[in-house]
Amino acid sequence: MSDSTTLASVLEELARTRAALADAQRRNAVLSTFVTLSEAATTTEDLTLLAQHAEAVLRQNIPGLLAAYYKHHGERWIARVTTDGLPPDLVALIETGLPLDTPCFAQTVSARAPQFFDHWDAEEQRLPFTEGFRRWGWSRSSRRVSRWRC
Repeated sequence: MSDSTTLASVLEELARTRAALADAQRRNAVLSTFVTLSEAATTTEDLTLLAQHAEAVLRQNIPGLLAAYYKHHGERWIARVTTDGLPPDLVALIETGLPLDTPCFAQTVSARAPQFFDHWDAEEQRLPFTEGFRRWGWSRSSRRVSRWRC
């Protein structure tokens, strides 16, 4: 085996080792966020705080994820937790609140199961400032709704 072949082999192994180390570090970071969420779930009953922790876990696992956690208040769904990256006009709107009959919310509440929209239509859903989004998911728990976009 020549010196150049040996060097190439060593460099390839080094690249594989670095990639494996980077993957292990990513997995460790993800597991750490799950541990933080689990610890928070055992020490608090504050659902908004838990939603913040859950958002961190989701974003760690799904880079680029945009999400919001809503609470039912009177005749509106009001966003209590939002991720960075949502358009400012959308954040202002959802923090003010959306009517209970907003189609994606009403469908999720009626179905009592998570709903997924693979071909998001902002006009049909009566949700402005979301025209650039492609896919949405909604989940309901009691009088709360969580939304995420990929």
